[in-house]
Amino acid sequence: MLFKDYFPTPATLLLLGIPLSAAPTAPVPSRLALEGAYQGWRSALTQKDLRSWQYYTADYRRIQIRNTIVSQKQPFPQAVLERPVLAPALTGLRFLGIRTGDRTASASYFGPVDFGLPPGDEIPDNLLILHFVHEEARWRFDRAQYLNLEARPEIRREIEQGGLGILEEPSLQPQVQPPPLPPLCRAPEYIAKVFAEVPGLRAEVDFGGSEVYLFEDERRADLIIGGLQRGVNKISYRLGPLEKTEENAPLPNKEGFEISVWIMPEREGQIPVRVFQEKILPGETPLKKRSALLSITAQNLAGRNPAK
Repeated sequence: MLFKDYFPTPATLLLLGIPLSAAPTAPVPSRLALEGAYQGWRSALTQKDLRSWQYYTADYRRIQIRNTIVSQKQPFPQAVLERPVLAPALTGLRFLGIRTGDRTASASYFGPVDFGLPPGDEIPDNLLILHFVHEEARWRFDRAQYLNLEARPEIRREIEQGGLGILEEPSLQPQVQPPPLPPLCRAPEYIAKVFAEVPGLRAEVDFGGSEVYLFEDERRADLIIGGLQRGVNKISYRLGPLEKTEENAPLPNKEGFEISVWIMPEREGQIPVRVFQEKILPGETPLKKRSALLSITAQNLAGRNPAK
């Protein structure tokens, strides 16, 4: 999911304890500073210390986590500490180095990354990359990337022999700058997801807010931040090729595609119900852009409660 540029109001920033002053240039990060931020964040989760979690977590990530929790009708911030802790220790991992951007940095590790497997289970060597943002005169943890190298044994051998070419891949680099802060989403009336199946295509879907949901040559569902409301909701999508082509070139459509929206269950016994679908069969010419209205009514909501 992508976020459009957004400049939060002072009230939004103060609500989350985010300072209003411009961020100064970040110092060159040390291994000690980055690992200290990660260990502080990890300890906050394992010890269920909400204040420490807020201290060590980057602003963007805190807002994103808050929006995700609220969009599932769960209590924030209490639900932060109720989620499973997926924070491997760095003990036993080989430190590969640090890469930097503008107020961003990443630290890379190789070895048996342990996400809590039962004792005695063999853990193969894989790649872990931790990302950080410099805020409020300190480094704060943002997110982690984990690469399972089982299907890429040549990369595993290369790292074992001292080669670090894999770390030059753009998707593994720290962002040049921290992303703009997203707005605080509304509490949803209905929990909803957008589903896309777009083989050979790139699709961007939005619902008139600040979030854009990106799908590339895949079949996946995303939680809609802010959910949907009863009545009329707007949906727009844009389709394009995976690689740049001439502006007027037709879109490839050998396998067809689908974009649909679902209202999700909130009580035991309910099932998801589809409230919008755009489906194009293989060989048909899809529109590159489309906007539509989808309605949430008592009639289509009744489908969440199947007859027993």
